[in-house]
Amino acid sequence: MAIDKKACLVFVHGMWSNPNTWSPFSDWFEEKGWEISVPTLPYHNGLTDDLNFIGTQSLLDYIQFLEAELTKIDKPYILIGHSMGGFLVQALAARCDPAATICISPAAPAGVFGIRPTVLRVFSRNMITQLFWKKPIILNWGEARHGLFNNMPETKARKEFDKLIPESGRALFELGFWQIDFKNATTVDARRIKCPMLITGSKKDQITPYSIVKSTAKRYPTAELRTYENNAHFIFLEEGWQTFAQDLEDWMIKIEA
Repeated sequence: MAIDKKACLVFVHGMWSNPNTWSPFSDWFEEKGWEISVPTLPYHNGLTDDLNFIGTQSLLDYIQFLEAELTKIDKPYILIGHSMGGFLVQALAARCDPAATICISPAAPAGVFGIRPTVLRVFSRNMITQLFWKKPIILNWGEARHGLFNNMPETKARKEFDKLIPESGRALFELGFWQIDFKNATTVDARRIKCPMLITGSKKDQITPYSIVKSTAKRYPTAELRTYENNAHFIFLEEGWQTFAQDLEDWMIKIEA
């Protein structure tokens, strides 16, 4: 059957983010007639008490939470994930039954080496912190400007930087060091993914460089890779994001589920 606006779009945010990060992008789809769901990953409300728990949250905890959220949806759904959320929807696509999956600048699964010089520039300060995998991590302005908001005017970048919240050091460890993660948190069985998959990569992305996104797309037989030459990591917050949103809607409507 063809996918139409009877499907629910499930937006999964990435590191240091929460549902507010998706707005106005997710609102655009709702205004176009799509039903949307924008879950908040555990301890991502930005509350002070969250710091007591978020540092040790595993990607497996996030996946388990999202699986439970998906059981509440009584119609076909399309998973849309950004960055770490892009990895999470890869994992969910292998475990659940989405009508389609969209990964925007996704973090890589096990088997794809995700470290590049630009990535180290973002994460090295946190990675040399003792037992960082047991602590909440947060980016400073220089790290965020380089890795997340390098394609935005400074005023806009400052505004988005002020919204960032702490993230799990454990999740960072699992994404960056899957080779020594005994829980295999980033392992995805690509053979189990049957749904259409769109993976988008941006040539100016510093934290999920295009080469990593390209390698990720090659792992999935049903994946289509779409390249954006003039965008960076937060393509859906950058100038002209409406064109990107329209591209995604056109793809969803045209594919066969």
